[in-house]
Amino acid sequence: MKSFKIDKNRDKLYPGLSCYQMDVAPMAQKVLDNGADEELLPSWSKLGAEPLKAKGFLTYMLQAIFEGKHDALELQVDYQTDIEERRVAMMFIASLKNENLLDITKIARQAMPSWIVITLCGDKDNRINGQRITNRNSEQMVKEVIEGSDKQVLILSNRMASRSFSIPEITELYLAYDNGDNGATTQKMSRTLTPSDQSKVGKVFSLSFDPNRDDKFDAMVMEAAIKVKKTGESIISAMRRVLKSLDIFQCTEDGAVKFDESSFIKDAMSRNGLSRAMGKISDVHKLPYEVALAFSEGNIDVKRASKQMAAAKGKTYLEKRDSAPQTKRDISHQKMMAKAREMITTIIENADILVWGTGETVIQDAFDRIEKENIEDVVTDRMGVDYSLIRFAFDEGIIKQDWVDIVMEAKS
Repeated sequence: MKSFKIDKNRDKLYPGLSCYQMDVAPMAQKVLDNGADEELLPSWSKLGAEPLKAKGFLTYMLQAIFEGKHDALELQVDYQTDIEERRVAMMFIASLKNENLLDITKIARQAMPSWIVITLCGDKDNRINGQRITNRNSEQMVKEVIEGSDKQVLILSNRMASRSFSIPEITELYLAYDNGDNGATTQKMSRTLTPSDQSKVGKVFSLSFDPNRDDKFDAMVMEAAIKVKKTGESIISAMRRVLKSLDIFQCTEDGAVKFDESSFIKDAMSRNGLSRAMGKISDVHKLPYEVALAFSEGNIDVKRASKQMAAAKGKTYLEKRDSAPQTKRDISHQKMMAKAREMITTIIENADILVWGTGETVIQDAFDRIEKENIEDVVTDRMGVDYSLIRFAFDEGIIKQDWVDIVMEAKS
C-alpha cells in the first residue's frame, strides 16, 4: 500500500444504482386481447424459444419502453425516471438459441427503425461492418458503433458480454428473463455501472410477467444482507441496512414509486425470497457433472459423489465461452443446472421441518436423531427429496448451516 495513493476523485466516479421493477403483464394482456398465443406470454423462456409467435408483444413492449407508444405509462421509461438525451441501453433477454436472439433483433429493428440495434452472440452470420462478433472483440466493436453515430442504441444479448464488457455510455440495463443464478444477474447489472462522470446513475429494469414472483432484486438484497449481517443481528435488520443504501422502485401508471423497507421485505418474504436467494447464491457450477445431475434428478450415490467432490476440490470449472454457439447439449446442461438449483432451494426452504420436526435446534443434531431412529424414509416422503441427498448437501457444504439458521429465524 506504500506504493499507492488513495484517489478520492476516482471514488466519486463510481456510478449510483437505481433498480426498477417493471410489470409487462398489462401490455401482454393488450396483445392477448388481439389474438396472440396465450401459451407464450406468461413466460420469458417460452417467448424466447418462439419469438416470431410473440412478435406483436415484443413490438408493442419495445415501442412502449423506448418510444413511449401505446399508452402504457407503466412501461414508458422517460415517464418513470430521468433519462439521458442520448440513450444507450442494453437488454439481456431469454433466448437459449442464437437464432432466436437474431429473430428478436429483426423484430426490434422493425419496431424501432430510428434506433441502432446491436446483437451480441456468436452466430457466424452475426456481424458488424462485415466482422464476426466474438466475446473478445465485442466491447471494442460496440464502442466504435456508439462513437460513429449520434443515434440511440439498443444492445441485445442472451449470454455474451455479461462479464468484462465496459461501455461507459450504457445507462439503462433491462433484465428480460424469468430466473437465473444471482451471480450471473449481478454481473449483468454491472454492465450499466461502468464509470463515466460523477453524475451517472445506472438504471436497472427487471421486466416481469408476474412481479409477485420476480425475485431478481430480492436475491441481490439478501445476498448483501447475509454478507453484512453482524453476530447476533437478525436478517431483517441486516436487510434494512442494505436497503438504506439502495433505491428500488415499482413502475406504475403514476410514475416510479419507491419501495419502503418494510413493504419490500414483506413482499420478499412472502415469495420465499430467502430460500430462493440462497438457492441462487449456491455455486452449482462448481459441482462435478454427475453430482449436479444427481441433484437435478433428486437422488444420489453418496459414496461415488463424495469421491467426485473430493477429486474436484481445487479445480476450476469454467463455463463455455460466451461467444460459442449453443448446442442441444449446452441447452440440456443449462436445464439440468437449473433443476439442481431448484432442488437445493427446496432443501433450504424445508430444512426447518428437519430441525423442528426432530425437536433439535441444529441441523447436524437433527441428522443424528433421524439416523438413530431410522426414519430416513419418513423424511424422504415428507420432503419429497431423497434423505441421502439432503445429508450430502450439508456434509459437503453445498448448503451452509448459517443459511438454515437465517431461514428458521425469519419463519419463527
